[in-house]
Amino acid sequence: MKKIFLVTLLMSCFTLVRAQKIEVYGAYGLGSAQEIVDGLSDMATSLGSAGLVGSSTDHRYGPIMVGINYYLTPRLSAGVLYSNTSSRSVISGANTADSYYKNTYNVFMARTDYRYVNKIIQLYSGISVGTSFTKTKPDNVSNTKTASTTDIAYQINAFGIRAGRKIGAFAELGFGYNGIINLGVSAKF
Repeated sequence: MKKIFLVTLLMSCFTLVRAQKIEVYGAYGLGSAQEIVDGLSDMATSLGSAGLVGSSTDHRYGPIMVGINYYLTPRLSAGVLYSNTSSRSVISGANTADSYYKNTYNVFMARTDYRYVNKIIQLYSGISVGTSFTKTKPDNVSNTKTASTTDIAYQINAFGIRAGRKIGAFAELGFGYNGIINLGVSAKF
């Protein structure tokens, strides 16, 4: 009985693996949660110190993403993604020299999407959850150590559209660590 169950289980796994399609993609995001939080933090620093201390953050580039999706069914996919964002912060005080910091966000997330239209044009929504590893390194301050933090990362894609069968382009609207708008290209195998 155990052998029959094991053979059936193995055959099911091979059938599922053969039926899966793989999609690899690269994308660029605009308006990430990191950018929004940094902007609010800059404003709070200035307001909280009555203008005596200023903070300004310039995002060098938004989230650059790469990922892979596995199609569990023609409509449901699961995968992983990596994104990287970098910014530079300047903190200035009335009686002190400006301090410069480089911030790097490395984000790893698990992702799932559901396609409610799955033709040559695909419409989908999805969610991603994972971890963000942030490193803040001083550029010109010798007595300040590099700080590292780990946070929960997320992305909610309310609406995505992809055009193409094997090779395609996509756009996503959502909120989180990958941005409000994501634009990219993908290839299915």
